[in-house]
Amino acid sequence: MSLSIPPPLLAEFSFWLLPSGLLWAFLAALNFWVWRRSKSSGHLVMLLGAAWLAQHYVLGAFDMCVIGRSNYSLSVVLGSLLFAIGFYLSVKPLVADDLARARHWMKSKLGKSGAAPYAPPAPPAAPTPFFSPTAGATPLPPPAPSAARYAPAKPPDDLNLR
Repeated sequence: MSLSIPPPLLAEFSFWLLPSGLLWAFLAALNFWVWRRSKSSGHLVMLLGAAWLAQHYVLGAFDMCVIGRSNYSLSVVLGSLLFAIGFYLSVKPLVADDLARARHWMKSKLGKSGAAPYAPPAPPAAPTPFFSPTAGATPLPPPAPSAARYAPAKPPDDLNLR
């Protein structure tokens, strides 16, 4: 008696889903290893999401789905959502610690909590006229320099040079 795979199962086999399933299985094993040491809820939820996606892709390689073929994309959404929520829960404490450290640093630099550093007010802008007669006109060239500007300076008459 020999064991053989039924022909319809081989006819529906999709090779490219199998490596994806194995990759998700590796991520599930990695999250299990981390969760076993830390017992954090974030890694547990990531473990569930990765395991769900692993079984989805491995069974999808044989054109099967746990929640039915018509809900194939819903299965991907469910696993991805679990994985994303787990990631959020696992990094939330790290981000909160970094934010607390940044707030403490700002308090030590500014003195009071929540006090903003003093910034001098900006100088007032020149008022713009409501109606300008030269709007749309071409600007005039600057006036030519006068000759008196470049003339040598004369000494004053009342100099007392003794």
